[in-house]
Amino acid sequence: MDSHKTDSCHILLLSGLAVENTTAGNVILWRHLSSLGDKITYSDIRTEPPRRSLAGIMRRILGKASKGPLKRFAEDLFFLWDGRWVDNFLPKQIDRQENAVVLTVAHGEFCGAAVRFAKRHALPLVVIFHDWWPDLYAGHSILRDKAEKKFRYWYDASTIALCVSDGMRQQLGDHPDARVLYPIPGQAGAAGTPGAGGNTGQDGKVSILYSGNLGDYGDLLKQALLHFKDSTKIQFQVRGVNRDWDDRFVREMTGSGNLLPFAERDEFERWLAEGDAFLIPMSFEPGMKKRMMTSFPSKIADYARYGKPLIIWGPDYCSAVKWGSDENKALCVTSERVEELEAAMERTLLNQAECDRLKEGAYLASKNVFDAARLQECFESAIIHASGKP
Repeated sequence: MDSHKTDSCHILLLSGLAVENTTAGNVILWRHLSSLGDKITYSDIRTEPPRRSLAGIMRRILGKASKGPLKRFAEDLFFLWDGRWVDNFLPKQIDRQENAVVLTVAHGEFCGAAVRFAKRHALPLVVIFHDWWPDLYAGHSILRDKAEKKFRYWYDASTIALCVSDGMRQQLGDHPDARVLYPIPGQAGAAGTPGAGGNTGQDGKVSILYSGNLGDYGDLLKQALLHFKDSTKIQFQVRGVNRDWDDRFVREMTGSGNLLPFAERDEFERWLAEGDAFLIPMSFEPGMKKRMMTSFPSKIADYARYGKPLIIWGPDYCSAVKWGSDENKALCVTSERVEELEAAMERTLLNQAECDRLKEGAYLASKNVFDAARLQECFESAIIHASGKP
């Protein structure tokens, strides 16, 4: 396609996240940008300084320091540098016939560079807000307030802000054009109808599956694995690795079949399709409150495709619980006590009418709010609108 047509627009992506089919924000970018319609093109101008330049040397020094005991000081310097090392290596001129739009993600140093780049060239700026980045800041807490001010500045500077949840948009406040864009799910492995699939549980148990972030939710998942290990009604299986878990616990859970390793795509999709329900944990830690209020787990959209009950385990203020509680789209358990999680699961999943209702809720969500084609249309509409094209 000729990207210089006047009826087209071109995305200039400037982000610290790579466009690749891996995890978290990377895969969300990949899903959107690999599915663009014929009127939108993109180029990734993510760049690194030459190794022998001053910026390149400083980057390597800080990068090494960030992996050792000086980690916090290195992160502070990265924060204060604000990606200015990127500026000198970005394009000096822009082809105005491309109807260019700068796209970035509100995370880390590249976002600051993208904001300056868009302002310098008088280009529209679309910023994706997936996580409450100030809560992810790894430097000293004395700079946390500055991190939040910077985060809000990115929001104010954006032509269009794409917020991952209503909670994110509410926390960030008023904006001329802030839109909610839920995480776009993958295309493979859809169940097609509510409840399609089998039962991976042993001895007729209900199988509850989780795969994903074992770091932020490691304590909750460990508690659940230990509790359900000897359950006669529920089999809880987790896929992934948490390097903070002790070897004895890992061996015990692996031996019992409750903790599984990473799997190739086909095996992984088959495992998900055969499960009976999915668990989505959210953190109860007070220090994670704002992040839980604003983020939205991409696992919800991915799991909903299978038409199985969704179980959201988290505090009542988190965005996932608020979504799941609306019209009872999911089973929401807002107590941190695993005994109450167990009681809610048994009360609901062993009741056929309740189980069918949750299956229908997940299936309808996958066909409506989490429909990949609809979410892609919303993304492209934001890009086209920002470019000034009708």
